[in-house]
Amino acid sequence: MNLNVILILPGAIFLMIIFLRVILPMIKNPQWKRMLNNARYHRHRKNFEKSDAILEQAIKKYPDEAGVYLDYYLNHSKTEDLQHRFQVLFEGYERTKNIGIAFFIGSAYLEEGKFAKARQYLDNPDVRRYMRERNIPLIAQLEYEAGDYRRARHEFLDFYRKLLESGGERRKVADAGSVSAEADVQSAVSASAPDPAGENEGKTEEPITDPETEKILSELTARELTLYVLIIKAEGGDWIREMNRVKPSGFHAEMSWSDYLSMLKEAQSELKPAETGINGDPGEFNRRRRAYYQERIRLIEDYLSRGKQA
Repeated sequence: MNLNVILILPGAIFLMIIFLRVILPMIKNPQWKRMLNNARYHRHRKNFEKSDAILEQAIKKYPDEAGVYLDYYLNHSKTEDLQHRFQVLFEGYERTKNIGIAFFIGSAYLEEGKFAKARQYLDNPDVRRYMRERNIPLIAQLEYEAGDYRRARHEFLDFYRKLLESGGERRKVADAGSVSAEADVQSAVSASAPDPAGENEGKTEEPITDPETEKILSELTARELTLYVLIIKAEGGDWIREMNRVKPSGFHAEMSWSDYLSMLKEAQSELKPAETGINGDPGEFNRRRRAYYQERIRLIEDYLSRGKQA
């Protein structure tokens, strides 16, 4: 074989791999997706003004594509201006009736404590399936915040029963800061959560735990189990027993309560107060988002202070 061919061949193969793995998929993507990828590129390079401009251009150019509204809502650099981002998202829903957009609208209403409006968008079969696919039991959270603890417990167990039965991969997404998608679905609980010190442990009837429920709960991580613990504690049940399901850290163990506590504190420290709420005043939104983390942090600190887990 000619020596020049031998020298050129590896380079040609490398270029072909780059074309097939990088360039060709980009060419196959519709133009609006390429615009979003371009905006992501500029965000990674900290050129937020350029990224925002591309997102705004994408909405004007492709107003019937749900993806451009979702990307704008989640990734526009002015995350503190919730009112503007929500208005853009709502306009996207009016045009597309997209399930993903409905979910984020419902979660935003929940974060502001508007339960009836949140339920309007979250409580339908398609949005419920969307939440299961992303491991976000927001209906159970809604019922908990509304004070219907029995219903919250039912919704929680039904959510994970269906999720585990589906055989789908669970997305173990940890609580994150205010810029991420996870933070946009974090709804803060009421500051008046009952029995913060646990004085009423065991004073009400314990929920009946059948073998199927035991199996479901045994599958959950610390992050996933936290809402259930809060519900049981609000009902006056043995919340410590429920927290004991999560084992201390070990080489082969999943996240412990101590690990999750550290993650919550880090996420809380990264929260940026909103400058506007859905309707302008950000007071309730900011209070409830702070309370979301504070309640979980207090719960775990209380548990660990009792020497239950290292």
